[in-house]
Amino acid sequence: MKGQSARQKVMRLDAQVQAIKQLFIGKPDPKEDQRVWQKTKKDIKNARAQVFRRRYGKG
Repeated sequence: MKGQSARQKVMRLDAQVQAIKQLFIGKPDPKEDQRVWQKTKKDIKNARAQVFRRRYGKG
């Protein structure tokens, strides 16, 4: 069940994003937060891509 774990990872990352967004609401984000946010976004993108590749093969 490899695909399942990847999907769970995506769900977890999505939950993280929601939490981060909650933190950012009504707050100017300092550079550090920006960097964390960029990294998290990249992680999500990678996880999604991984799910996609697993499901439909490479490309």
